[in-house]
Amino acid sequence: MYEGESGIRQIYGDTISSLSQGDTIFGFSGDIKTNYISEKDLEIYIKARIDKRIRNKVILAPSAYADSLKKGAEAQLREVKIFTETKSLNFPSVDIKIYGNKIAIISHRENFLGVLIESKDISQMCKIIFESLWNSLPKE
Repeated sequence: MYEGESGIRQIYGDTISSLSQGDTIFGFSGDIKTNYISEKDLEIYIKARIDKRIRNKVILAPSAYADSLKKGAEAQLREVKIFTETKSLNFPSVDIKIYGNKIAIISHRENFLGVLIESKDISQMCKIIFESLWNSLPKE
């Protein structure tokens, strides 16, 4: 379990240190209005991910945050798809990252809280769910 700004740095750092060159981070992001990682730290993280050639595939709730991630996505080794069936959904401020044999679940509400689960089976099941949804969504 991780809390606060230092916690988010640890989780984001783990996504880089746990993966090899050419691996992919799969993710879901809800309605992120506040990101507890600073712009400077985010730039450092993205540069480290790009330098290691780690791709990022993410499914996002429609939002200004989603629009910002679509900009420059190709240069940042990011593929983005947006949830299409959103009329009845109230997306929480949560980010889920699936990478290697790990899943990070991050809440951005009030103060940062993150949980890291390391399990090959759970990670594999989450990747199957991600790919199934990814393949059902239209290309952006």
